[in-house]
Amino acid sequence: MGSFLKTIMPVNVQIESNLKEKKLNVIKHLTKGWPILISYDADGNHQPCLKKGHKAHWAALLGYCLIIEKHNFSKELIKNCDPDSDVCNLFHLKSSSNTLNKDLEQYLTKVNNFELFLFGKQGKSLNIIIFNYNQLIESNLNLTEMNPKYANEFSLHQTNVTQGLSNQALFIKPRD
Repeated sequence: MGSFLKTIMPVNVQIESNLKEKKLNVIKHLTKGWPILISYDADGNHQPCLKKGHKAHWAALLGYCLIIEKHNFSKELIKNCDPDSDVCNLFHLKSSSNTLNKDLEQYLTKVNNFELFLFGKQGKSLNIIIFNYNQLIESNLNLTEMNPKYANEFSLHQTNVTQGLSNQALFIKPRD
């Protein structure tokens, strides 16, 4: 998929693995406005499921939402954020900001119990989908087989689904 993207768009593609430990990398990449492509098993409602790759689809991740416990909250964490005009205790990164402030980055590095939700698109859905990060990664890690129904329709560079899709995502950014 990465090679294909490079032939049709002026982008660089980096394959990231060990996604369970790379939450902060995902946040930083999306904060810059750059998309991530990840494969996962999609249930009927497009949410992640665990079907061993038999329902594999690609999702284009475009943004995120962090849920920070109130007792961990401080004004330093949101100094480059604007409050939402309608919802109390909801903050948005300022549109001019394409990096995390240092306090928020340090907080996210130190504390691993924050919830991360990703906004994305999946080919069959017309809507933005909200993915729970942990569920999406578990679904990606569960890609171990190709659906036998479609085995003759697809070609993998690698020898199997686990090597080609599982525990990997494509981090896309503009070509330098």
